Amino acid sequence: FDVPYRCFLPKKINNLLLSGASVSFSQEILFYHMRGFQWSLQSGEIAATAAVKSLEQGIAPKDYKWVGKLY
Repeated sequence: FDVPYRCFLPKKINNLLLSGASVSFSQEILFYHMRGFQWSLQSGEIAATAAVKSLEQGIAPKDYKWVGKLY
């Protein structure tokens, strides 16, 4: 399954990316698929990549357009 980039973005806080168990998912997805250690490492890598790309482009993470699959 694909993970939308918006799952890494909190609704009310700018310039913040979520990773690991903090990522926004429904309860079923979180507990059955995303609770593993491997996902925590991968989501941290995704958040870090988005942060660097946002900084390079001089934009906020919410304005960054992720291209490709996240997971």
